[in-house]
Amino acid sequence: MRLVSPHNPQGYAVIWKASITFDGSNISDLQTKIQIQLGKSVTLGGGSVGAEYLAHVQQHNPPCPPPYWFATHISASN
Repeated sequence: MRLVSPHNPQGYAVIWKASITFDGSNISDLQTKIQIQLGKSVTLGGGSVGAEYLAHVQQHNPPCPPPYWFATHISASN
């Protein structure tokens, strides 16, 4: 799953915090109690991860190419 925008079509591969779940069509944040349908606009808290974290992920043969966004929470976009 990638976080993309019209200005950044490659986007970011998302690394989800454990409190965020995906059931195949909806992303749910157990902390904020917000549920977003896949494909809808969303605001994700968090940020891009640094080189040290990327080195750790790359050691484990990641299925998605960088860059990565570590999502800490979700909220609905305005």
